[in-house]
Amino acid sequence: MAENNSIKSFIVPFSEVFAKLITFINTILIMTILSKNDYADYAYIVSIIVWASVVMDGGISNLIFNESLRGEQEKINLYFSTRFVFSGLIISLIVFFFVGYKPSLTFSSIIYSMIILISSSSNIIKMISRGIGARKVDMAIILTEPLM
Repeated sequence: MAENNSIKSFIVPFSEVFAKLITFINTILIMTILSKNDYADYAYIVSIIVWASVVMDGGISNLIFNESLRGEQEKINLYFSTRFVFSGLIISLIVFFFVGYKPSLTFSSIIYSMIILISSSSNIIKMISRGIGARKVDMAIILTEPLM
């Protein structure tokens, strides 16, 4: 039984490292495929949206994790819904920014904002699954992260 727990304890960190490795490889592929100007636009979009994603979360993911440890499903649902509404408002501000400042990047910024929203939401679900001990959900999210 102890051997089975040690294997399970090893699988999650190994999966995290594997997912980060795939993400690193994806970044290298993007850098080699895009031209210098396209990569500069990509980096510009990423820097603005990643900064905005901190505001999108607003600390709500920590509240969700704490409530998952307590088993407070109603509060988790409320916080998760609040986070989506707040994220929608921030994404709208991002779209207005790009429409006014650099319209040619507006569509790309919308797509990347959605990717960040989905990715951060999957991270919250991963935190909830860790809080309630759902290892299979945790593993599924870890292994699908590089796809986002």
